[in-house]
Amino acid sequence: MLGRTLPRLAGREIALADVSAREEGALVTVHGVIEAQEPLRGVLVEADGVYRRLVFDLGVFGGRWVHEAATDFALVGARGERVLVRGGGARWLVLPREPLDYPAVRFDRDGVAADVRERVRASGRATIDAFEQVLEPGTRVQVVGYKTTSPDASGEVTDYRSPPMRATLRSGQERPLVITRVADLG
Repeated sequence: MLGRTLPRLAGREIALADVSAREEGALVTVHGVIEAQEPLRGVLVEADGVYRRLVFDLGVFGGRWVHEAATDFALVGARGERVLVRGGGARWLVLPREPLDYPAVRFDRDGVAADVRERVRASGRATIDAFEQVLEPGTRVQVVGYKTTSPDASGEVTDYRSPPMRATLRSGQERPLVITRVADLG
């Protein structure tokens, strides 16, 4: 529901090429395809992505945990227009999934966040009910975020004293940046 409500708060969707013309701090809604320079690797899912959500259950006394990680990425439009997206503070709206049973050793290796490893070790369990979702490059998404600018070598040059800049979307104090796969908007 939030994936359909938040864009109404931000106003109608705009083209990626029009983001740079918006005032600093404007809340905007755009669509595009994800392109990643430095993707994250899934823990349980053998895939690279820009956002990773791992949900795992450590039983009655260990509780249910959600671990999320995100990285910055570019959103690319149909005509090659680009907007940078800052992953910090973002939320990815996804449909829920059923957990599967995984051996606990899958959570105790390089690339797994230290707090996840520690919780799994402390549980003493041999198997963990979990699921993971990875938002992969090439996915068409809707992003609702606040407009700003960031230095980018391939961005627009405004004067000879300033670095090239590119329109960027980020989270704000009032609302996080929200990412939704277009396929999930239904």
